[in-house]
Amino acid sequence: MIFSARDLFGLLDAYCKIGDIGKAVGKGALSAIASVGPLEGATIGSAIGGVPGACIGAGAGLIVQGIKFVKPKFFDDPVQGTKNIMSKIGRGIQGATNTVSSVFGGIGKALGFTS
Repeated sequence: MIFSARDLFGLLDAYCKIGDIGKAVGKGALSAIASVGPLEGATIGSAIGGVPGACIGAGAGLIVQGIKFVKPKFFDDPVQGTKNIMSKIGRGIQGATNTVSSVFGGIGKALGFTS
C-alpha cells in the first residue's frame, strides 16, 4: 500500500499526540484505510489482481465509505465501533423476533390454540 503525504502527516500527528510509535502506526494505518474509496480500491485491486482485483477493491472501498457514512467516528476506535454495530444488530434481531412471536401468538389465540 502506498501512503500519501496526508497519511504520513496523520501518522506524525498521531505520534506527537500519543508518544508511542506502535500506536501511532496503528492510527496512521487506520487513517489510510479510512480514506480508501471505491476508486482507490479499484486502482489498488487492479494492480494486484487485474479485473477481479479491481472489482474486489471497489467493493472494499464502497464498504469502507458505507461504514463511514453510517458511523462517521467508526475508524477513531474500530473495536468500540464494531461492538456498537453488533449491539444494534442484536437489538434489531431481538425486536424482529419479538414481533414475529407476538404475530404468531395472536394468530394462535385467534384460532383458539392457546389456553
